Amino acid sequence: DIVIVTIDTVRADHTPPYGGSAEMPVLRELGVRGAVFDYAYAPSNVTRRSIPSMMIGLAPNRVKGRVVGWALRIDPRHVMLAERLEAGGYDTAGFMCCEGFWGKTFHTGLQRGLAHLEIESNGLALARRAKAWLAERDKHPDGKPLFLWMHVLEPHNWTAGGGVASRTDDERKRMYDHSLAAADTVLGELLSAFANRPPAQSPIIIVSADHGEAFGEHGMF
Repeated sequence: DIVIVTIDTVRADHTPPYGGSAEMPVLRELGVRGAVFDYAYAPSNVTRRSIPSMMIGLAPNRVKGRVVGWALRIDPRHVMLAERLEAGGYDTAGFMCCEGFWGKTFHTGLQRGLAHLEIESNGLALARRAKAWLAERDKHPDGKPLFLWMHVLEPHNWTAGGGVASRTDDERKRMYDHSLAAADTVLGELLSAFANRPPAQSPIIIVSADHGEAFGEHGMF
């Protein structure tokens, strides 16, 4: 089984595996138990270019498509990771934050290959929906491996309090780290669905991000 969690707008230098101070015990433990990649770079500084690149396997300048809203409508000739795994016999499911990227409004193609798809902007509610779906799936095992992808939005909305540019560096850091802690809670809720599995049946868990965030570098917030 493969579980991929992409968290929107994560600065690596604020997370525990990279020496950051944000309260992220779940991610910290994953880093201790697993592999932490010291050189891992976002394909782009914007979600519409980064996520398709990650899920297709091409550099962003080779991904063809058309901008629709905040997203990219992907050329249908591109094959998504979920499509490849579905063709290989996997059960595929997506639990996503955003209608504009994965819903039916813009037909982006990001949902291709995801046989089961749920969209919910609140990360904790989304993780609970994923847990409920996994529990129901476990009642009717069919022997297929699982591919589950969740995209979490909480750090993207860290400036919801407003007035970010006028705050001190310490205030900005606290606001942002609080959003990372919220994302870690979401991650823990999802992964608790696998807590009682024997080690041989544990999923491959991949946690990454689509891009980072600016705290005033080059005058950008």
